[in-house]
Amino acid sequence: MGERGRGWAKVLLVNILLFAPYFNKREFPQFALDGVVVLFCLSFAGVMLLSRAVYSVFAALILIVNVVYLHILLHWGGPVEERFSLVLESPTRESLEYLGTYLSGIDAFVLLYVLGCLVAIGLICRSRVCSTPLLRLLALMPLIVLAVLVSQNTRAMKELALITLPNVLIEQPTRMRHLLEREKALASLPARQVDCVSDYANVVVVIGESASADHHVLYGYDGGWRSELEALDFARFSAISPSNQTRYSVPIMLTAATATSFGRFYAEPSLVSELKACGYRTYWLSNQDRSGKQDDNAASMGREADISLFISDEKRSWRSKRHYDEELIDKIKLINAESGSMKKRAFFVHLVGSHFNYFRRFPPSFAPAPASSSEAYDISIRYTDKVLRGLFDAFPKDGLLFVYCSDHGELLSGDHMGHSFAPSHQNEYRVPFLVWSSQPDRLTQLRQYVDGKVINTESFDHVVGFLVGLESDLHQISFSRLVMDASQQVVNYDSLENVPFRPPATLSARR
Repeated sequence: MGERGRGWAKVLLVNILLFAPYFNKREFPQFALDGVVVLFCLSFAGVMLLSRAVYSVFAALILIVNVVYLHILLHWGGPVEERFSLVLESPTRESLEYLGTYLSGIDAFVLLYVLGCLVAIGLICRSRVCSTPLLRLLALMPLIVLAVLVSQNTRAMKELALITLPNVLIEQPTRMRHLLEREKALASLPARQVDCVSDYANVVVVIGESASADHHVLYGYDGGWRSELEALDFARFSAISPSNQTRYSVPIMLTAATATSFGRFYAEPSLVSELKACGYRTYWLSNQDRSGKQDDNAASMGREADISLFISDEKRSWRSKRHYDEELIDKIKLINAESGSMKKRAFFVHLVGSHFNYFRRFPPSFAPAPASSSEAYDISIRYTDKVLRGLFDAFPKDGLLFVYCSDHGELLSGDHMGHSFAPSHQNEYRVPFLVWSSQPDRLTQLRQYVDGKVINTESFDHVVGFLVGLESDLHQISFSRLVMDASQQVVNYDSLENVPFRPPATLSARR
């Protein structure tokens, strides 16, 4: 092998080192093929078309991203961009505390990895990897393949940490500015009081995560289990979500924003403030992170509540790096015990529900280890059903309004699973929408008005507003078929593909 051949061998070695962290079948099983394409397209084409110096800078930038990715993945698990966003949004002192808390012996392996990559990059700088005109021409071919993959909106490409982490940096100023403007706009609104016709002692609004009506036995799914809610006579509505992403669907559900006018979210209060103006003491209890790419908007609404609690902020046991939704039941029981005879309370409970990774959404003691991702998803739905029953039982039934609706649905078909697709699928929007009321008059009026039609949960706030007596006009309830996909394009639900459920051959899911 000549000197140039050895130079190319060293480039191959560096590429293997740089991209090895992304061949992680547990967290990112869909990246195998796309990772190989990225490796050859970016790295080899870069060397052929440019120079050793430019390639070395490129490799060093990848290495920096890899260090952040590996540190978060080893200590927290994915998705890494949420934790990266959390560090960026925190004060410097808190960020340093974070790093101090989550530095351990396992980071020594990351350090060894970095040193190995630096040595390999140094070897390339001392090698001859000069390319010929023919190689430069051949280098255009993989770049064309890369352009095609990007143009086809390949999910695995878009979710690679090499892309998502820099995007967090780019999007951060805009996202934070919008949220700060929202807080200023809400702070400038005059305090007000309104009357609620229905005098509920407790209003409980539970927002699910990634729960599909297609996989719930209350909606006809043959899952081999019985719902613990079946005997409670919940009103069941057919519904579609206005978006297939949490960061848009939840704000649209709880504010005047819609799929076609999301900007209203940044200027108007949510249902949390509406119930507070009606005399309710409001609580926001969440098992989702306070900060992150998927839930900053939700956290902004949480700050409107009198009491806001994110159990993900609490330090985890060394035995487990995650909280399960049933912990929210204990929090509510504690609040009930401490609040005593306090009247008129409104609880907004945000579950982590059935978000991928499905295997991590229920405790191991809840069910035998599932054999596939679709089985794990079904168990997560059944676990959510148990959590809902626990939340329901935590309140006296006299004077109770209990509402459950998921933020969006989920696609489960073969090796294509998850949500936030573009183009999207009908499966990503169909959600369970359940209501129980101790004062059935308004619920009866609602059922008669809906009359089997499909509610668009962009009017979720109007449904709850009507039930508690904030509103009297049922015509504000939306049956619109317009929804938003992951590219923020508004599309007609009826024009989207409905994908039949097929159990996957292997574990594969998309975020």
